[in-house]
Amino acid sequence: MKEKWVSVVIPTLNEAGNIESLARRLKRAFEDGTLAGEVIFVDDHSTDDTRQVIEKLQAEYGETFPIALYMKQGKRGKAQSLIEGFGYARYETVVMIDADLQYPPEAIPAMAEKLSHGADIIVANRVLYDTNVMRSFLSKTFVFFFARLLHDLRCDSQSGLKVFRKKILREVILDPTPWTFDMEFLLSARN
Repeated sequence: MKEKWVSVVIPTLNEAGNIESLARRLKRAFEDGTLAGEVIFVDDHSTDDTRQVIEKLQAEYGETFPIALYMKQGKRGKAQSLIEGFGYARYETVVMIDADLQYPPEAIPAMAEKLSHGADIIVANRVLYDTNVMRSFLSKTFVFFFARLLHDLRCDSQSGLKVFRKKILREVILDPTPWTFDMEFLLSARN
């Protein structure tokens, strides 16, 4: 595989306990020689040490592994954080990944490579859902009824790890509620 330049967008809200591990795992994924690019954190005004952890990593990695930190400007919620982060992305391959370590950053190189074979969006499927039984049930139910039955999406529509071509952002209009980004993004892109 040849090197692919990517912009990794990570929305954060009180993720201080996960950021360092996520950044180190992303850095290792970049170091395998298949990825280059940037990591963009968009913080939704965390009340913990999220920003301080990111700033420490910026200083530690410097130019060898570019990390940017932006404070969210718009309305609250993950959707707006992602949209703002996409606006900062410099490369034509964009990755969105949640900061909660539910998705393996090590999967990104293989997902990005699939774009070279004609795909426009690659969606990771969760193997493990939330450990909270009620949240897991609701998530699986939503994916089954709304994504699969209603819209015939054959993927984990709520997945927090997606790799896609930036041109999609120029071709669709997104106006999600704070918590409906994923479904709207996938349906708009498909249409």
